[in-house]
Amino acid sequence: MSSSLDRVTSSRMLRVADTTPANLHVDPHATRGNSDAPPLRDLDIVAAVGKALAASGLSHKDAAALMDLDKAHWSRQLNGADNQHISFQRMVRSLPRAFWLALLHELSAPLDVVIASPDIADRAMHQLLLATEAACTYARQDRALRERGRR
Repeated sequence: MSSSLDRVTSSRMLRVADTTPANLHVDPHATRGNSDAPPLRDLDIVAAVGKALAASGLSHKDAAALMDLDKAHWSRQLNGADNQHISFQRMVRSLPRAFWLALLHELSAPLDVVIASPDIADRAMHQLLLATEAACTYARQDRALRERGRR
């Protein structure tokens, strides 16, 4: 029979968070700092993508090849050169699960979110992708409306 300690230290765990002592009351709705401040404002997305690639065993060259881009184009996208941007949709279609789990870890740390199980990570990643897709759809519609207004 397995103990609860065995379940906590399972190899399926991504990371284990410190627990709060039972006698310490913590308001689950309390937040740190200004709740109106963007929590990922200071996140360096290029560094986060680079760390996620490295953690998943991929180089930037590998990522570019998976996304069917030449390395120079990928580099311009990462650096925002020539008004380029990272295509999240291309990344979604091309990069492996290990990358997304590592990126999720990079994004969760500044939010003080603990991802404990790959199953939870998969759900969180799915929710993140859905939210990103909704934001991209909104941005495309907003751009189209602005373009119509200029004509």
